[in-house]
Parts: sequence; structure tokens; C-alpha cells
Amino acid sequence: MPNAIVTVMLALDTHLRADFVSGARELGAQFGVTLGASAESNLAFDYLRLMDLLGHHFTRA
Repeated sequence: MPNAIVTVMLALDTHLRADFVSGARELGAQFGVTLGASAESNLAFDYLRLMDLLGHHFTRA
């Protein structure tokens, strides 16, 4: 589909280490994309705190 329109609404940051740059924050800043990460991440910026449907937190690496 060469003319398909895609709307990115959520970027999940699954690798929260200093040795990796995902670009998720840049997507948020430029296009208003919501950043999602583990609820246990304690990030210094706004993000959607994710938990699984059973109430368990996603784990950090």
C-alpha cells in the first residue's frame, strides 16, 4: 500500500539502558506519541506506566 496512512499512538520503550537509544522520546516530542515503559522504571520524564492485565509489573532488564 504505497499511499497508506499510519498513525503511531504509542511507543513502548523496552530497553531502558544508557547504552541504547530507542528514539521513543523523540517520537513523543515531534509527533505527540505516548511513551510507555514498565511501571517500575521511575523515569525522569512523563510516560505511561505499564502493567500486564493480571496486575503484574513488566520487569526491567
